[in-house]
Amino acid sequence: MDINSVGKQLSQMITSGMVKHFANIHSDLQQDGLYAYSLYCASGFCAFGIAASTHKSLIALKRRIRQSEAELLETLEQHPDLAAHYLQVSDLQIEMSAPDWDYLYSDIDAFNPLDDLVSQIRDYGLQTHDEEFDVSAFISEHLVFGIKAFQTKCATGELLTGLQFTDPSTEEVEITENISRQVNNDKWHRKVLALNTE
Repeated sequence: MDINSVGKQLSQMITSGMVKHFANIHSDLQQDGLYAYSLYCASGFCAFGIAASTHKSLIALKRRIRQSEAELLETLEQHPDLAAHYLQVSDLQIEMSAPDWDYLYSDIDAFNPLDDLVSQIRDYGLQTHDEEFDVSAFISEHLVFGIKAFQTKCATGELLTGLQFTDPSTEEVEITENISRQVNNDKWHRKVLALNTE
């Protein structure tokens, strides 16, 4: 297998999938203040999709969460021992954490072959017995190429982009931060780092 060719293919799939999907949803979400458009996948770079958010949906989400928290805290007044352990969801987590966003797209046809490609890359890593070949670093590098090409083609400007995992491990948090450093402006990258240290 020509691993460099596979890496280029991975980058191209990411770019074309993001570009096509963005074209389909941009006008609908832009009117509500689109601010985030990110790759979103399960652990191990599986089941790629897109997570997006708007300022309008963020306001509504904060309202829903704060209402739920108020109801919960009212209930917990009868149980001070439990109330002492309750942690309120921060505004930063609501703003930056894709699992909370209103727009999660898992049906992007262009992303369907990605699982097979990632599997080929993993197999290559196992078969080469090359300790220098880091599967996660290789995939991350080519995701960055794909995301940057998407940003150039769609002139995304100030959007939060990058990669988020559904339930990230410590290693996946580091991957997310590394990708963010390369594709986001300083304002967004600082927020990504702050979220991961909360």
